[in-house]
Amino acid sequence: MFIRVVGVMMNKNKLTILIIVVMAFILFRYMFSVIFKNDKPLRKEAENKVSLFQSLYNSQHLDKIYNESCDDFQQATPRDEFLSIMNGKMEVFGEFEHSTLLHSNVINSKKIILSYRTTYKYYSLIEEFIYNYNDKKDLCLQSFYIDDSGKRGNVIKLK
Repeated sequence: MFIRVVGVMMNKNKLTILIIVVMAFILFRYMFSVIFKNDKPLRKEAENKVSLFQSLYNSQHLDKIYNESCDDFQQATPRDEFLSIMNGKMEVFGEFEHSTLLHSNVINSKKIILSYRTTYKYYSLIEEFIYNYNDKKDLCLQSFYIDDSGKRGNVIKLK
């Protein structure tokens, strides 16, 4: 009789634990879906900023790209240095042709990191854009990384 009572109690404990685990799984899944849905507008806004960056690059409006960057970016990179780097990029890589978003990540609903496979006239490589909301609540370019060494993906020479 004692063994039977203990066995029934153990089955009830297992059932309780199973119900708690299932409920926790459902709760966490719901929370993550809500969090990622809320990030969608932020990601889209950052993707639009990258498209503008690429368009300004092709039209040689590099000063406008610089003006759209965050204060931290401008303090770290003087205007003349940025223009020199971007003009050098145009000479080596050629005009922007197209890009494919590989990955995006939103951190604390303020910082958006976008990684692209970007194809230029002469090369295809990985680029990373980091956008951040500044004090004025505007989305600005915080960092721009060109993986010309192939650390994040193959650098492909096209012509």
